[in-house]
Amino acid sequence: MVTPPVRRSSNQSSQSKEPGKTNGLSLTTRRFAAWAAEITLVVVSGLVPFGIGVYANSRSDLNRVPLNPMLVVTERAIARPLALPLSYGTRNVAWPTNFLWTVAALAPLTLSAWQLYLLAKTGSTIPKRWFGVRVVTKQGTPPGLLAVLVREGIGRWALPMSVAYMLWRYTFMFPNLGLFTALAAVMILGE
Repeated sequence: MVTPPVRRSSNQSSQSKEPGKTNGLSLTTRRFAAWAAEITLVVVSGLVPFGIGVYANSRSDLNRVPLNPMLVVTERAIARPLALPLSYGTRNVAWPTNFLWTVAALAPLTLSAWQLYLLAKTGSTIPKRWFGVRVVTKQGTPPGLLAVLVREGIGRWALPMSVAYMLWRYTFMFPNLGLFTALAAVMILGE
């Protein structure tokens, strides 16, 4: 993707160097830190409830209920392209596990949608605000929803993940998921 030109303020040298401000960091460092914080927020929003759900499921004293059908469909949709074994039986899980695993599936999607909306409307996600980074058009306005969806959805995620999947699926690396994960990380970082 092409990075838009960066306009620097003419009074940048007169800005104060207060503790906690990001003025001392280069733009590249601030952009990378904001990107890493965005990824971390999304991953943690899914892993924390998933981990608590695993713990709750390991408790034998909790009532068992059938696994949420949405989770069964999600599990199967993920398992097929990754060549994982499909679980065809309805599993019984602890009752909090259904709720927590549903949250683990929906929280990253909700958080990502909110961050994309903020990026489209204000030019900054929450982590970008923390590090003083804004995405703007040549006119200095926020990019808008279509531009953000193309930039983030296709350019930052779909294209690198598709290339990583194709390389993994049709080479000697298949079916090693560790190699796929590493390849996907390299492709995303390379982007």
